[in-house]
Amino acid sequence: MFGSDEEDFLDNKVYQTSTAFSILQIGELVKRLSPELRDEFGEVTWSKIAGMRDMFAHQYHNVIPELQWKTITERVPALREACLEIIEVLESRHEED
Repeated sequence: MFGSDEEDFLDNKVYQTSTAFSILQIGELVKRLSPELRDEFGEVTWSKIAGMRDMFAHQYHNVIPELQWKTITERVPALREACLEIIEVLESRHEED
């Protein structure tokens, strides 16, 4: 349905809105992580992710579409990789128990 380049993204408000909602959801879930987990895996910028959620929820009119594109094409994939690594660490601990 959506294209895979920045021009498609910038020309499509539905595309922008759908990705904004996804970013909002990610931030909401980050806020639910325990402080201990966030502290242990502090290399992830949890507070910035939560802050981005707040911006998308309360100041969406200030969102710069080009930065939103960068977020969904660079930062979200990097966060996914970090989360997969965290899961591996947590699963290995569980196997040791």
